[in-house]
Amino acid sequence: RQAQAKEAPELLTTEQVAALLATSVDTIGRMVARGKMPRPSRLGREYRWPRAVIEQWIADGMPAVTPIPRRVSSRGDSPARNGAHR
Repeated sequence: RQAQAKEAPELLTTEQVAALLATSVDTIGRMVARGKMPRPSRLGREYRWPRAVIEQWIADGMPAVTPIPRRVSSRGDSPARNGAHR
């Protein structure tokens, strides 16, 4: 069991991914939102990435992935877009 504690974790936190990429946690959030990196899985209130997914993404040259779709209002137009609330 002691050897297991010294092994790298299988799931990485946002902080650990940021450290691997030598960037900030905020930058990781922006990269995910813009589809520039793999999306994490949510565990309760936390986000985690499988280590193998991040390592493979880095090995592949960190290609863009599918961005997270933007939420659209159920009425079709957002008030900010049609000039309301200015």
